[in-house]
Amino acid sequence: MKKFLIIVIGLWLVGCSYQEGLEVSGSTSVAPVMEKLISDYQSNHVANINLTADGSSAGISAALEGVSDIGMSSRALSKDEFNNDIDVNIIGIDAIVVVLNKDNKITNLSIQDLHDIYCGKKNNWQDFGGENIPIVLVSRENGSGTRDAFEDSIKAKDANKASYVDLYNPVIVNSTGAVIENVKQKKGAIGYMSMGSVIQDIKAISLNNYQANKSNVIKKLYPISREFYVISKKNNIKAKTFINYILNEDGQHIIENEGFIRVK
Repeated sequence: MKKFLIIVIGLWLVGCSYQEGLEVSGSTSVAPVMEKLISDYQSNHVANINLTADGSSAGISAALEGVSDIGMSSRALSKDEFNNDIDVNIIGIDAIVVVLNKDNKITNLSIQDLHDIYCGKKNNWQDFGGENIPIVLVSRENGSGTRDAFEDSIKAKDANKASYVDLYNPVIVNSTGAVIENVKQKKGAIGYMSMGSVIQDIKAISLNNYQANKSNVIKKLYPISREFYVISKKNNIKAKTFINYILNEDGQHIIENEGFIRVK
């Protein structure tokens, strides 16, 4: 009988440790909503989930290598990154919003305007009906899913997928928070970020005369949108359990409340 109890207690402890210790890493755009999802999940489950925001490419690599249980990405995986041992799930849809300093009078730009700005063809807000102020390019780092989607949308890459933006002395930052701080502090700054990350201290503008909102994104009127992904190994049961929660009503409700578009 004692031997049986020891075995049962041992299995219970293994079960607890199995539920604990989930590593999630990747996209800084996905991270804020993931933090909310983790908090809600942990309030109802025995789980200890660690979150690291280090960029989409890093998150994908960590998931593929098994360093993280779940990788977050705000871009699709490349052919080289995808393999049959992983599951890739879309958890929400996002718009990429262009943001300016609050004192900038510009309220709308076209995709062509963004191409001209980020490819160095125009470098003063006067060219767009604004004040005579030099444009300060703020861009995310290489490997950022947000940067990748933004540059694809405004055709800011050459035939070899190399960015034109790096040629024109952009302020390169490695997080959404750093984009916000640069745009807040520099009157001529322009940046881009996830729809759910915009705060009152900066100004989100319309593109092609359409605001970034749920209706315009769903109707494909707003010109820059992308999916949020999570990546995990197929045999990782604890990752699958958490991802199933994200895709159910509770998880999708949080995603919608945080300013994104649900997929379920």
